[in-house]
Amino acid sequence: MFSRIRRSSLLLLTASLAASTAFCGTDSPEVAKEEAATLYRRANDYVTRISEDDYSYAYLQFYWKRAQANLDRIGRVYPNTETGKQLRADDAKIGPFELSYFKERVLPRVEEKRVASFDAVNCAIFLFNLEPSRWDATRLGALQSILEVLSRQKRWSEALSFPVLDKDRPLLVASVFRIAARYDQQKIVDELLANTTAKDQALLWPILGEAMALNGTPRTAIAKLLDKHPQDAVKLAVLNGMITREIDIQRAAQLKLTIKDGIQKTHYSVLKLDVRDDVDSVAKTFFPEGNETASIALTRYHAALGQRPAPDALVEVHQAYLESLATGGKIEEMKRYLATTSLRGADRTQAELKLVELFAQLAHQEECDAAKSRVLADDPAQADAAAIAEFQGKMDSLDAPLTVREHTFSDLTVKDPCLLAQAVMDWSLTPNRNIRGAAPWDSVVHKFLPGFANLPLPKSKAVQDASSASKPF
Repeated sequence: MFSRIRRSSLLLLTASLAASTAFCGTDSPEVAKEEAATLYRRANDYVTRISEDDYSYAYLQFYWKRAQANLDRIGRVYPNTETGKQLRADDAKIGPFELSYFKERVLPRVEEKRVASFDAVNCAIFLFNLEPSRWDATRLGALQSILEVLSRQKRWSEALSFPVLDKDRPLLVASVFRIAARYDQQKIVDELLANTTAKDQALLWPILGEAMALNGTPRTAIAKLLDKHPQDAVKLAVLNGMITREIDIQRAAQLKLTIKDGIQKTHYSVLKLDVRDDVDSVAKTFFPEGNETASIALTRYHAALGQRPAPDALVEVHQAYLESLATGGKIEEMKRYLATTSLRGADRTQAELKLVELFAQLAHQEECDAAKSRVLADDPAQADAAAIAEFQGKMDSLDAPLTVREHTFSDLTVKDPCLLAQAVMDWSLTPNRNIRGAAPWDSVVHKFLPGFANLPLPKSKAVQDASSASKPF
């Protein structure tokens, strides 16, 4: 009895499928003609009306892949209809694209853009990879920024496997190690020290010393580190960490900031605020016979706390003094200060760029614009640096906190993708970051890689096929 019922069920299912197939149009020329025309019309509408400048790449990809699915269905089910024959013609198009070009080149590029616009890290990596043969200091800076964010997100394996030249491998390890040390990721610190050559370890001990100083690690622990590694480079790193820490603590007190769990900065945190250092005494202990680099660091330290430097001091000392003036809200003195220094040429430009940043941070746009104008008048090639300095100031502003919107990054007048990558990564780490509306990464990708003209074939056929196929619904 059961077998008869089962055979009857199969016969009914077969009849149902046959009826369904006929309903789809394979047995009815009129229905087939109408269905094929409708599929093509919808596909063409998707590609024509949904453009990359108006929609996110994720949204665009969904509908453009639906368009390709419609074309594939016409070719598979309705090849002999008028529409099917037209689509096999050499001049057949969907939107502005030839059919094969759309499937084999446009859709893979849409996939690349969708991935690039997924989040801040992907966007920065996209910008970093626009010029793969370039290995200057700016691109290496972008690399370090990406590695820092990956590490802060505890994506350690991704950071350590990031593709770099062999000669830049120590830079990669040092960048990851710095974040592990600053944020007390002892397991990663130990693993990197254990798996690094003795030569490269020499780069890591100073980083560890600076991090211990910043974090407020008991100074007895720092003394033990220096007993094992008494090199000047380690001592200088510890001293610089103490200097940075003291400056941040004293400025926070001057600004009367509310501090709960330490001072959260973009690239580090100052913890255990009860741990304080007599920086001058430490420097004398470390270098009883003096050290030129330590002397410069001390001069910068005192300038940062308000001691006016000599006119011929180094540019970083004058920049530190400008920061002290900004902390005190001394706008008029900031405007006049550089005229009292001996800074000229590139050093003067760097000091002006610091003014751009500080005026932006204080929300004094008129003074910021004036400083930018002076920079561009002296060296038009500094346009990108001026734009980044202003953006950096706005990111750090307490008076007018920056709110990032859909076109905030793409509207920056920055032409160097690696500089913009650094800005994106810095913003993603700022403690007071804020975002409203649509994510800004689609507009950045569109700015630096617009359109779909003259695209090469993907290197991988598998990637090409996957990019043009819709997931089953």
